[in-house]
Amino acid sequence: MDKKGIYMIFSLIVFSILIIPLISAGFSEWHKTITGKGTSQSVTVNISMVAGTAPNITAVFNGSSEINISGGLNEGPATTGITINFTVYEGDGYANINSTSAKVNVTKSGQETRSNSSCMQNSGAGGKYANYSCNVTIWWWDGNGEWTITAYIEDNDGNKTQNLSTKFQIGTTTGFNSNSILSWNQISPGAVNQTPSNNITINNTGNTAITTGNIKVNATNLLGEATSTLALYANNFSAHILTGNNAECNVTATTMSKGVDTGVTGAALAVGNYTLSNGTAQEYLYFCLRIIGGELSSQSYSTAGDGSWTVKITT
Repeated sequence: MDKKGIYMIFSLIVFSILIIPLISAGFSEWHKTITGKGTSQSVTVNISMVAGTAPNITAVFNGSSEINISGGLNEGPATTGITINFTVYEGDGYANINSTSAKVNVTKSGQETRSNSSCMQNSGAGGKYANYSCNVTIWWWDGNGEWTITAYIEDNDGNKTQNLSTKFQIGTTTGFNSNSILSWNQISPGAVNQTPSNNITINNTGNTAITTGNIKVNATNLLGEATSTLALYANNFSAHILTGNNAECNVTATTMSKGVDTGVTGAALAVGNYTLSNGTAQEYLYFCLRIIGGELSSQSYSTAGDGSWTVKITT
C-alpha cells in the first residue's frame, strides 16, 4: 500500500472518533455505557508442597560392574538377559524410598524400548542409601550400537527422580536358520519343470539385515543311490523367491551351479521376530528341477554321494 492510502485510512478513523460524541447524549454518558458492563470474579489458588527432598540416583552399575554384550547377542530364538544395578540416596533415610516404584528401561532411536518395572532392592540397604537390581531382556533383533539406560525411582512422599547418564553397547550378530530337507515326489525320465513338495524357509536369527544377493545356495549333483553314474545335475535346478505359475522354473529364476555359491536374485532378510511365522525376518526359496534326463533309471537320487547343498549368507 502507498502513503496516500495510509493517510486516507487514518483520516477516516479520526473523523469517526470526532463524530461519535456529537451524536451521543454526552461524553460522560457514553463513557458510562462502555464501562458499565464490567464484572469481577474471585479465584481461589491452592499450591500443595511435597514434603522432603527428592531422592537421587547417584550411580548406575554401582560405578564398577558393566554390561558386556558389545560382542553380540545370543542368536534367536534365545534372548540375552542383562542386569542393571543402580544406587539411590534418600536424604530422609533409605526407609523412605518407595522400592515398588524402582524401574529401568533401555532405549535406542528406532528400536523397541526394553524395560523392567519390578526391580528388586538388594540386601545391605542402610542409612540413606539403597541399591537396586533390574533384569532386562534383550531380543536377538535389537539393533547394534549405543543404548541409553534410564533408571527411575520415587520416595514415599511422591518425590521422583531419574538418571539417564549411562549408556552401553550392543554388538552385531549375524545368523540364520532354515529347514534342511528338499524333497521331490516321484518324477519321470524326460519330464520338465518339476517342483518339490516343500520350500526352504530362512529365518534371520540376528540383528543384521541381509541384503539382496547375499543369500546364496551352493548346489551339488544328485547321484543315483544304486547307479551313481547317473545323476540329476546341479545346473538343471533353479531357485526363486516366488512361486505359482512355475515362477521358480522360468527364465527369471536363478540357475544353480555345481560347487558355486550362487546368490538367489531378490532374496534378502530383514531383522525382526521370525517366530511370528508371518514373513517377518523370513525369506522363502522355491526350487525347480527344470530338466530330467531321459537316460535316467528308476532309483533314488540324493546328495548322499556328492555332498549336501549349502545355504549361506554373507554381509
